Amino acid sequence: MRVKPTEDVAAAVERAPVNATICLASGEYRITGPLLPKAGQTIAGLGHATLNGAQPLTGFSAVGGKVWAASFTGELGPRSGECKSGTGNACQFPNAVFRDGQPLRRVTSQGALEEDTFWVDAPKHEVYVYGNPAGHNLEIALAPAAITAEPGAQAAAGVTVRGLTVKMFATPAQHGAIDARAPGWTIVGDRAELNHGAGITSEGEATIEHDQAVDNGQEGIGGSGNDTVVVGNLIAENNWAGFSAEWEAGGAKWGDASDLLVRGNTVRDNEGPGLWSDVDSTGVTYEDNTVTDNELAGIMYEISEQGTISHNTIRGNGFGFHVWLWGAGILLAASHNVVVSENTVANNANAITLVQQERGASERNGLPRVLHNIAVEHNIEAMGEGATGMAQDDGDEAIFEAASTITFTDNTYVHYTPDSFFWDNRELEPAEWQAFGNDVEGVFKGKSR
Repeated sequence: MRVKPTEDVAAAVERAPVNATICLASGEYRITGPLLPKAGQTIAGLGHATLNGAQPLTGFSAVGGKVWAASFTGELGPRSGECKSGTGNACQFPNAVFRDGQPLRRVTSQGALEEDTFWVDAPKHEVYVYGNPAGHNLEIALAPAAITAEPGAQAAAGVTVRGLTVKMFATPAQHGAIDARAPGWTIVGDRAELNHGAGITSEGEATIEHDQAVDNGQEGIGGSGNDTVVVGNLIAENNWAGFSAEWEAGGAKWGDASDLLVRGNTVRDNEGPGLWSDVDSTGVTYEDNTVTDNELAGIMYEISEQGTISHNTIRGNGFGFHVWLWGAGILLAASHNVVVSENTVANNANAITLVQQERGASERNGLPRVLHNIAVEHNIEAMGEGATGMAQDDGDEAIFEAASTITFTDNTYVHYTPDSFFWDNRELEPAEWQAFGNDVEGVFKGKSR
C-alpha cells in the first residue's frame, strides 16, 4: 500500500491488514496522534518521508513590549521527568515550540520571557514568544508519539519501521517518538530528531539498527526488557530540554535490561552520559562503539551485573562533572561480574573508575549491590588528567583487600601523572598502585610530570 502526503496516513495504517507494507511517499505528514501498526506490518519511507507531530502557529498578535501571542488547538501532554538542579521544572512540559526548526527555551511565566524563549498559557491554549515572529516558521509539538503500541501488545508484535524521519513530537520523558512497546520490532534506517523526550525507545526484543537519534530533548535511545540489539546508530547532541543527567538524559540509557547488545554505535556530544546501563541490568555487552565528548561518563554500568565492555574507543568524556572518580571514560558503580577489556580510553576527565556507595540490594536476586568479580584488563588508558582506579564512601574497606576479586591487569598507561592512580581511597604513584597487586606486568610510559 502506498500513501501520499495529502492522504490520511493513520487511516491507511488502520485499513491495512496484518503483515502489510505501508509505503510513505516523499514529503511531510503532519499527524495529531501516533500511528498504531498491526502485527507484522512494515511502515517504510520512500525517499524523504517525514512524520511531524507539531502544529503550525499562526495569527500572532502583539501583547506589549516585545511579546507576541498565538492560539492553538489540541491537548497538552502530561508533565514528566526531573530537570537539572536549579533550573525549575520547565523540562517536564512536553509541548515544545520551534522557530525555523530549532527549539526555543521554555520559561514558566510571561514575565520571564526573553530572547529565544516561549511560554504557554495552558488554560487559554496560547503560546507567547519573545520577538516579532513575522518571517519565521513557528510550531508547537502536540502529538505524543509518531509510532507506538500498547505495552506488550501481541497484536502489534513484529513491526518494522524503516526509512522515516520522525520529528517534533511531544514525547514524555523516557518515551520515544518511535516507541516499540510490543515485542519483535525492527527500527532501521530512521532519523528521530527534535522530539521532547527520547528519539527511540523499546521494551525488549527489538532491533535498533543504523538509525540517527539526534538532537532530542532528553535522550537519543532508551528502554528496558530482554534481547534488544542496538547496532550501528548515531546518537548525538541530545538533552536540549534540560533534563537532569543524573536522573536520565544524554545519549542512551537502559534500565532493568537483560541480554542487551550495543555494538558499533557512534555516541557523541550528548549532555549526559554516552551509554548507560542501570537498575539491575544483566548480560549487557558494549563493544566496538565510538564514544566521544559526552558531558558525563562515556560508558556507565550502574548497579548492574554480568557486563562486558570491550573494544570501544572512548575519548573526551566526563568534563561536565568529574569530582572524585566521576566523569570517567568507563565508570562502574556498585556492579559485579563485569569485564572491561581492550578498550582505548583517552583524554577523558577520568579514565576507568570504580565507585562503591550504599546502593541497597538487587531487586532481581536480592543480593547486595557491591563491587566484586571485576576484571579491568588489556586496556590502553591515555590519562591526560584525572585518575584510574577505585574508591568507596560506604565505609567498606574490604573491596581493597589483596584477595579482592577486583583486578587491574596488563593495562597500558600513557601520559600518566604521579597521582593518576586511586586505590584505598587515596592517590598513588605507579609503584604504590602495583604494590596493591594492580598491573604488576602493566605498561607505564609517557609520564606527564
